[in-house]
Amino acid sequence: MTPREIELVQTSFARILPQREEAGVRFYEILFARDPSLQSMFRGDMVSQADKLIGTLAPVVDGLHDLRGILPVAERLAVQHVAYGVKAEHYDLVGEALLDMFEGQLGPAFCVTTRASWRRAYTVIAGAMVRAAYPR
Repeated sequence: MTPREIELVQTSFARILPQREEAGVRFYEILFARDPSLQSMFRGDMVSQADKLIGTLAPVVDGLHDLRGILPVAERLAVQHVAYGVKAEHYDLVGEALLDMFEGQLGPAFCVTTRASWRRAYTVIAGAMVRAAYPR
């Protein structure tokens, strides 16, 4: 990723933090609307789950300048999520829901360039996660 792409991702994420609960809940609403079967993977309070999501994204977004440092953590997380029923194809759904959540929460501040930067970051990280969790 270029320094500018990283800056766009980090800046947009910083704008989400003050609304982290609402943004996280909105993410899951979008995700479950796209694939209602995914809702069965989540038990308990979705507000807490939403907070966990944003809390998990924070160090990843913060560490984009050092992908070699954050990818092993993301890979371990992916392997753990296999036990919850996460499949490789879910990563695309999650990525699109994440992008749509950002667009909905940030409006015009989530411009085409910022969306492309997020897509690139997500593709790199999710790709590593899928390869770790589902080796061929």
